[in-house]
Amino acid sequence: MKLLALLASLLVISACWFGFANGQACPYGQSGLVDFSSLSNYTVAESAIVITSGQKVLIKTSPPVKYGSITVQSGGSLIFDNKFMNINVNHIRVEGNASFIMGSTSCPIYKKITITFYGPRSTENTLGTDPYDNANLGNKGIAFLTGATVQVVGQLINDKAWTRLNATALKNTSSITLKESVTGMWSVGDDILLTSTDYGEVVDFKIMNDTSRNWQRGVAFPDQNEKATIKAISADGLTLTLESPLNFTHVGKDYTFSEVALLTRRIVFKGDDSSDASSFGSHLIVRLVKQFQFVGVELRNVGQKGLMGRYGLHLHLLKDTSKQISTQFMIANNAIWNSYQRCIVIHDSRNILVKNNICFNITGHAFYLEDGSEFGNEFRNNLGVKVNPVGDADQLQIIPSDCDASVYWITNPNNTFIGNVAVGGKFGFWLSFPVFPVGMSATIYAGQDFNPRRTAMAPFEDNVAHSSITGLWIDEMLLSDGTLETEGYYPLNGSASFFRFTAYKNRDYGAWVKGGVLYLENFLAFDNNVQITAPKGPTITRNSIMIGETSNVGDSSFRSKVDVGGRTRPQLYASDELIIRGYEVYEDDGPQLLYNCTFINFIPDAYKASGAVSHRSRKQLESAVNKLFGLTFINSNKFYALNNTPYDNQRMGIWADLDGSISGFPSGGWIVGQDPLNAFSGCVSNSDWSAYGCPATGEMFVQLRVGNNEFTTYNTTSSKGVAQPELKNANIITPRMYVVDQLRNIQGPSNGSPGGNDNTWVIQYNLLNRGFYGLRWPNDHPTPRDLSVSLKNAVNYDWIVLAIQYPNKTDFKITWSESGSSNTYPVTWASSLAEVMVSPNELAYYNQTTEHLYVKLQNRVPRDDFENVYPFSDYHSVGLIRIVATCPNNNCAPSKFGNPTSSKLVYNTLMKEDRFVGNLEVCQQKAVNSSLIGSNGSGKVFAFWDFKAKLLDFTVFHNLNLIATEISVGIGAVGTQERIIHPGLDNPISPYGVSRFLLDLSYQEQVALLKGQMFVKLSTTQNPTGHLRAQLYCSNSTTSTCALPPPIANATDSCVNYGTFGNAFFTDNLNSFSTVTGNGDASYEVNGEGGLCGNAIKMIMGSGDVYLERTNGLSGAAYSHFEFFVRVSDNYGPLNISVTAFGKQVIVKKEHVLNYKIDNTTARVRIPISEFTTSSFSLKKLRFSLTEPSTILRTFHVDTIQVVKSDDLMIPGMASSEFSYFGKVATCGSSLNPDYDPLTIKK
Repeated sequence: MKLLALLASLLVISACWFGFANGQACPYGQSGLVDFSSLSNYTVAESAIVITSGQKVLIKTSPPVKYGSITVQSGGSLIFDNKFMNINVNHIRVEGNASFIMGSTSCPIYKKITITFYGPRSTENTLGTDPYDNANLGNKGIAFLTGATVQVVGQLINDKAWTRLNATALKNTSSITLKESVTGMWSVGDDILLTSTDYGEVVDFKIMNDTSRNWQRGVAFPDQNEKATIKAISADGLTLTLESPLNFTHVGKDYTFSEVALLTRRIVFKGDDSSDASSFGSHLIVRLVKQFQFVGVELRNVGQKGLMGRYGLHLHLLKDTSKQISTQFMIANNAIWNSYQRCIVIHDSRNILVKNNICFNITGHAFYLEDGSEFGNEFRNNLGVKVNPVGDADQLQIIPSDCDASVYWITNPNNTFIGNVAVGGKFGFWLSFPVFPVGMSATIYAGQDFNPRRTAMAPFEDNVAHSSITGLWIDEMLLSDGTLETEGYYPLNGSASFFRFTAYKNRDYGAWVKGGVLYLENFLAFDNNVQITAPKGPTITRNSIMIGETSNVGDSSFRSKVDVGGRTRPQLYASDELIIRGYEVYEDDGPQLLYNCTFINFIPDAYKASGAVSHRSRKQLESAVNKLFGLTFINSNKFYALNNTPYDNQRMGIWADLDGSISGFPSGGWIVGQDPLNAFSGCVSNSDWSAYGCPATGEMFVQLRVGNNEFTTYNTTSSKGVAQPELKNANIITPRMYVVDQLRNIQGPSNGSPGGNDNTWVIQYNLLNRGFYGLRWPNDHPTPRDLSVSLKNAVNYDWIVLAIQYPNKTDFKITWSESGSSNTYPVTWASSLAEVMVSPNELAYYNQTTEHLYVKLQNRVPRDDFENVYPFSDYHSVGLIRIVATCPNNNCAPSKFGNPTSSKLVYNTLMKEDRFVGNLEVCQQKAVNSSLIGSNGSGKVFAFWDFKAKLLDFTVFHNLNLIATEISVGIGAVGTQERIIHPGLDNPISPYGVSRFLLDLSYQEQVALLKGQMFVKLSTTQNPTGHLRAQLYCSNSTTSTCALPPPIANATDSCVNYGTFGNAFFTDNLNSFSTVTGNGDASYEVNGEGGLCGNAIKMIMGSGDVYLERTNGLSGAAYSHFEFFVRVSDNYGPLNISVTAFGKQVIVKKEHVLNYKIDNTTARVRIPISEFTTSSFSLKKLRFSLTEPSTILRTFHVDTIQVVKSDDLMIPGMASSEFSYFGKVATCGSSLNPDYDPLTIKK
């Protein structure tokens, strides 16, 4: 039977062969070829065979001896016949303009040809050098020099180098079923490889002592990749019978399918039998050749461990020799196994096609992009199995990262990886991008702008990693000296995407993807310890499936004390705590964004804890900017917060749950940890999560960062005189600071983590925004003398107030700066806390009675300092205050430790804010537009009115992120829309939840807000003119009422001068002016288009200005104010202008404008003359310009320019009886007030 099967296979191969050869000349069939046996020294052992220029030599039989070398000189050719041959040689050298031909794509070699390279370990350079650049070529191998032509094509297997099982193959059985037919391509007697479908190998910790390989040490677990030999093939090519029973079970069902690879080829390049003992096999090096086709070859016992550049298959410095991806430069359908150093190496070479290759049992990284200068290469459908690390204790280690060997080592993102599989190693795919090419390329490209770490990502799709430690690892980036730094990938073009990655049975992570902006699309991760984590950010994981445990239970018989409960476990030791997690939130940074993902089988039991969404146990604190929505849970505990750990992270985790997927609040909510300062009334504790689900809040969360800049030297003696040296020991985890919520009279501890140097300790705390907090120290030890305090994860205008105790007579040096800036500015002293409240960052106040220093931290980034990362928004925060205190007797302990007194009363007195709320509902928008499509979606709107700054601070939650297009604010009573308020060019509003933005309100708009005539509207792709609407009302969840607006001047738009008439600068024409010019891009004209009555000056400007000069000066000595009327005449929103008068430029502020802002309604601007001058009162010259130059030309009208006496009659703008409170007005939707007042500010 075996003979018949073999004959059948040969007949199929022969049929394929004759089909290819028909009508096409084979390389070995051409006339005039010189017989290799006729060459000089043919029968001389250890001799040097030379093929000279002009010779075309055909080798068609096995030589009788082994040779020292075969050299094909320039102009010569070595051509192989399609016959069985064995050739033994130390090395083969193919020089420039020479050719090395073994078959072709139309005439592949299907007879067994084996070239064995012999020789002991040696550093001798017997292959010589490449004249192109004098590169040494080494020993024991084959070298193709610059200008050579290489054409090696073994039997064509139609890309069936590997396939997958179609059914589970149980151990001790001898038959396997394949997904694809291998008829005519695989043969009886061929060696095959079945990959493990269990966790990867663990080396017995009692035997292997190299601590650099701790990731692989533990209670022993076998490598379950195994080699087998085909005994028979079914007629349909789908069932293989093996020579021997399988040693392990290989799964082929559900989500898991073992790869089955063909290791045998008809062309074989291999090292001799001595190679294994010396780890010194043959090597193959390719230089700048004219063509390199290398197809269907078996490379075995290759690579020379410990010698740089001596790899299984090495393309060395081809640069852009290959101009584009083609079959002319192709490495395909090869099997490279038992390599002592690398598998396929691409070194400073581009546009190489690497497809359908097998790499098995490789030492060090297998598929290897060497320097980071490699780009434009394509890796398709390759299979790498079992890579062996080279530990730090190994004298033959050539680069440090080989101790963490990966199957694919990728140093430049501009290389395509599609359909590749990695099995084993520490990392399946390791993306480690340097900021500049390393190694030889560092010299080659010196001075050039070449940053792989910022380069755009080529396609990375449909790749698979299993049985490793981590399947996909984007971290530990390559440095110039070959070492690594903890850093991520941040593409300069804005984002990179990874599609349809599959990871399973990895002992640590399915995927660890660090950087931003990175999209993880359609991932499938299962049976890993942690399925996915995406640190730093922004990272977006979407449309993915994560499964805690599948039906693949593995073989638990090998480690009965570790692999408990009838399935194998990812731990290395039985003592390791097991928590199976779906998506793991990384500590610090962010945002990490997660949506439209499905979680299956994350159920805690007697053997493990488990949660679909969880986090790491680390000293660093989790960010407060992470968001999720659209999650589906099947048989899963939705969330798991680590408990009973000494770290901060598990207590203070914060997630914005935009649609209630986890929290249960469908219009938006939070998942927060067990820290006492994070939960508030309305939160629901969940013991399965070890966390709370909380409703949406307007306050949001921010992260306070406190840096102790004298960590190793600060005074830790308690108020009772007890030394606390443990507080200065970075290795001890203990509370080092307490944050006191002064409004709720509760406190929580924080441990912190090392900062940027040994003498800095950073303490982080996630807090509710807009709060009043105090800092206290363990057992009331003195305040550290050098502190830095800042807000992170904050949005423009977010703030908190801090109170820190210092003794009287402390000498302070307090400065503030923007984050990352070396420029610092002095913080000056305020006479009261009230002043600090209105001048954040710039003022500080010290209360001598309670010995508290007060500072107000506020994020002061521009309003447009955020980016939309569909379908989320990422807001930026900056700013830091540093407090350096010189205290009496060098001791910064107050005379009496304590918290500020009457904190809530003081806070409510000084805060000067009112709260407004609304429910985003479909029914409210339907009252305006009855033709609304659909009825889905909801949200919450919170707005804080700062009546000192005339600002409305919005927080908008909604659950329509995927279709959201615009959030707008308008004026109109219930069921009406009068107008939309334009936010301004420098104040864009993100449509994605949680959306945060500020809006400057005019006086009339404030009145409309108080009357319940302001609304927020969300538009979507489904309803472009409005989908959800929320009418805003003063929140009545409190005992206090909203405040009346201040009285307003009884001034109306008119052509009559206001106040006591003095001198008019301009009323109707420019007859009295000697000069009127538009400078730069500015222009003007006088017309009646924008006049109050008569004409006005129409001005158009961007970066220019309009200059006016009267023939005679205008005296302002008898008058107190300079005023004019202005109206915006374009659609770009509010206008910010400057006026130069009396020789001085003044920026028009809100308090100058009767209506608070200059918009498309006529506004009076009145500026005290004292702001211009206190001596010269002659007004002759006047200049109008934009406050900030703009590339967009603004159009506005100016009228009735004059000086006046201020004798305005002030009248109330409205009565308190006109206020509209939530719940007091009939509504079509929910009557539940969404304002939970989490800080109990008004209660």
